[in-house]
Amino acid sequence: MAKKYFFPVSDGADSVVKNDSNTISGLKTGFSNSLWSYESIETVLRRRAVQVFDIPEKELFSDVPLTNYAENLLDMIRFQQLVEQDFAGTDTLAESVHQPSIASMTASLATGKRERGAVQAPVLQWKRCVDISEKAGWVRLYSEEKGRTRPLVLCFPYAGGEPHMFQKVANHLGRQCDVRIARYASSDDTGPLQPIESLARILVDNLDDNRPVILLGHCYGAYMAHAVAREMRVGGQKVHGVVVAGATPPDAQELVYARSRWSSDSEDDATLEYLKEIYAPLLTDMSEKGQTRYWVEYKQAVRRMERYDFGTDCMEIPCLVVTGESEEYPFVVEFSPSWKRCFSLCHFVDTPGGHLFVQTHAETFAEAVLRFIQDITEES
Repeated sequence: MAKKYFFPVSDGADSVVKNDSNTISGLKTGFSNSLWSYESIETVLRRRAVQVFDIPEKELFSDVPLTNYAENLLDMIRFQQLVEQDFAGTDTLAESVHQPSIASMTASLATGKRERGAVQAPVLQWKRCVDISEKAGWVRLYSEEKGRTRPLVLCFPYAGGEPHMFQKVANHLGRQCDVRIARYASSDDTGPLQPIESLARILVDNLDDNRPVILLGHCYGAYMAHAVAREMRVGGQKVHGVVVAGATPPDAQELVYARSRWSSDSEDDATLEYLKEIYAPLLTDMSEKGQTRYWVEYKQAVRRMERYDFGTDCMEIPCLVVTGESEEYPFVVEFSPSWKRCFSLCHFVDTPGGHLFVQTHAETFAEAVLRFIQDITEES
């Protein structure tokens, strides 16, 4: 079977250079083969775009930013991963392409640096998105500009751990902060969600930045933020502040998860329908398959929250506790003062919206977070 090489020119006879592949700059592999099959870079990129974004070939225009075709951040992540696989999966990436299109990526790949005989894929950006990991790790949004130091906000999603749930919030925080979003995964990327403490250690180990950070967690993500704060304290890294959003407070943990219809063992159909109403702002953007996967991971996350041990230590870290004015879970509001068990310097605010205010009222929530960051920065 003929091997395929990606050559940085158009398809057709003019693109074929009759020479040994070791002498041709930009080929995917570096060994000779008399059976050559060439494809242009643009052809490969277009095929991947059609595959990932699920659009007809005729509707894919080379000069239109790919973010116009992607439904969410995860589409862009998947496209990036496939492109890296196609173009040798090199470790060192070329210069980032802001608002990439098929045309700009083709040009970048054709003229970019080459190592080990391979064309390097550019880093795709979704509002400056870089550093993609298939396992537990970080997705960066709004990376810092050279020569500037800005607050670093680490965001922790809830339930299934979809990074794109903070996409709207990051758009607003990015005006003043660098933002990274945690991506959860099992140890082999296929099994059940790991314990919160184990995930926290992995995420801290993968954090390559020594700046003081602000941890922001929603629901399950708030438990992750608490665990990461403890882990960072052990390692001597400063946590500037913590934002807890729409999360089950420590004093409600056993009451809510272990003995009620909200526990991970609950199979009540009425409860599931009610949950679907609460999470509708997120679920409407998911496919049927995605929703099925979401609820599996949701129950795994609830099980991890049931078993999480907050401990008895109260960390001297400023904490902003945010609840929705129309929060559907009454215990989130009723027991919110118990966050003082975990963080000694707690501030409490309400924001418009229900449990999903991070999605439905992203700008208002982000403004509250930015005010909190400004206050603790001035105090320090």
